[in-house]
Amino acid sequence: PEQFIRIHKSCIVNLRYVVSLRSRQNGDYDVALADGTALRVSRIYAPELKRHLASLVSQHDSLV
Repeated sequence: PEQFIRIHKSCIVNLRYVVSLRSRQNGDYDVALADGTALRVSRIYAPELKRHLASLVSQHDSLV
């Protein structure tokens, strides 16, 4: 359960496949997945996604 996160009212993604996050400059974001899929992240769910991604990066950096 902790590797999946809701990014929009109609979409849940596996955090392991997120490769980038890009701002739309209006509070919304676009997320790119490893398979090339681009999905919209609503401003409601963006803070939680950014927090989870920062945590994953921090964990990865501590392992290297």
